[in-house]
Amino acid sequence: MVQSVERPSGDTTVYTYTPAGRLESEQRTGQVAYSRSYAYNPDGSRAFVMRDDVVNGTHWDFYAYDEVSGRLSSVQDVWTGEVNSFVWNPEGTLARWDAPSVAYDRVFSYDEEGRLVRIERDYGDGSLQVAYEYGYNGDGIRVWKQDRLAQQEYRYVCRIGCGGVPMRVYSRQIGEQRWIEESDYLENRAFVLSSSGLLHIGLPQVGDIVSDLSSGATEVFRTDGFGEAISERVFENSTDEGVFEFSGQFGLPRFGFGILPKRCRATRPLAPMKCPAVIGF
Repeated sequence: MVQSVERPSGDTTVYTYTPAGRLESEQRTGQVAYSRSYAYNPDGSRAFVMRDDVVNGTHWDFYAYDEVSGRLSSVQDVWTGEVNSFVWNPEGTLARWDAPSVAYDRVFSYDEEGRLVRIERDYGDGSLQVAYEYGYNGDGIRVWKQDRLAQQEYRYVCRIGCGGVPMRVYSRQIGEQRWIEESDYLENRAFVLSSSGLLHIGLPQVGDIVSDLSSGATEVFRTDGFGEAISERVFENSTDEGVFEFSGQFGLPRFGFGILPKRCRATRPLAPMKCPAVIGF
């Protein structure tokens, strides 16, 4: 297990684990300092998290689960009183997320293969506003995203096999004919450099890190011998997904619980895809 990670910026993160091998704490020093402490129920599910960082402040999140399905039903911050509630489909995909930080519920829709195809906003007036839509090719790989809020859409072009990150990302305003190159990923041994300012680095025994050029990690992966992700930590910020930490093979933004099984090395948690979008999320 990873005990510590030192980044080129000098920031160092130290990890500790329970006797069962679960993450117990992490402490990062330097420019992007934060700390996390984790506790677990006897069945291995997360009981609570104490987190402190510059972006989100100090919080103490308690997790509650459905007695029948065992799925996450709510997360309550006992210091602020905020409660995030979750509703699940029978097949185990997330159907609805009610967050007190926004004036709407997030509603998730899937295709017959269980892939996320749409995120909508429910303001409680009987109608749904589409926020994001996603498209896939015949191999089930996500190759398209439409951001209705920003009136922008993205296309992802992969290298052979669609491993790792996309070769190139294109974007355009919805309704326009011409695509503009958004990012180009140049491979050089252990890292892939994006023209938009993201650096994908392969680290032996640790996994992969996707960071900005100031080395502030946004995604950290641990992979098995076949290159499949077995755990991940993500720090992102977007309108509908918030500032969150994502961890585990199954990922729910900020809370670390499953929407869909994760299949690739450099991905967002919302869909099982081999060639994910790194830009525009």
